[in-house]
Amino acid sequence: MRERSVGLLPLVVLVWLSFCGISMAQFTIKLPKIKKEQPKTEQTPNPAEKDQSTGRAVGGFDVLSPPKADSIPRLLRDSLEINVRTESRYWKFPKQDNYSSWIPTVKFNVFFDNSVNLRYNAEWTNADGTPWFTEPLRFGSGGADQTVRISSDFSQDFDKTSTVTTGTYGLKIVNTKNNEIIFQGKFKIAKHPLFPGDPKYKNSFLFYTDNDWLLPTGYVGFQYNDSFESALKPNVYVV
Repeated sequence: MRERSVGLLPLVVLVWLSFCGISMAQFTIKLPKIKKEQPKTEQTPNPAEKDQSTGRAVGGFDVLSPPKADSIPRLLRDSLEINVRTESRYWKFPKQDNYSSWIPTVKFNVFFDNSVNLRYNAEWTNADGTPWFTEPLRFGSGGADQTVRISSDFSQDFDKTSTVTTGTYGLKIVNTKNNEIIFQGKFKIAKHPLFPGDPKYKNSFLFYTDNDWLLPTGYVGFQYNDSFESALKPNVYVV
């Protein structure tokens, strides 16, 4: 009887395990559904598309756009140059040869669309501050960079205005239409003998504008090319 009970024990264990397996197979757990997020697709902006009002490309790239000139002329101060015209004659001593004298000249650019006629005069003053002479300035044609070149006309009577005196002179550029002063400043004239030690050329000199203060000065600008809308090439030079 004891042996029969021991033999039935494995059978009971197998039946119990089978029942548990069936019960576990039929037991289900409901999990909450998790919403699967779809990856966002962002459209890459075209760098060529830019905001015309700010000059900044939509793609975040900075773009340099040249300004547009209008009917109001604006003096470009870094373009102003004062030079001297020297000749080997002096009207106060017409019979003496190799006698150098000089008159000043000026040239500069204005940023302007050249839509109206401008009238500028250059008023020169002597080293002692007294009036020297006044000359009308000549206007060139407009360039692709929307600037107009203005310069001395060289029609001034050299035989009545030239001088041999060095020193600090004055210049005032005036718009004769409204008497607006476009520029006012001073410049220094120095001289150097052409043939040092030769008595024949004791009155022959090279007159020049003393611009030594400009020697260590550098300029940063750009080269303009109207064949490309926004292609401004930086340029650095020292004078």
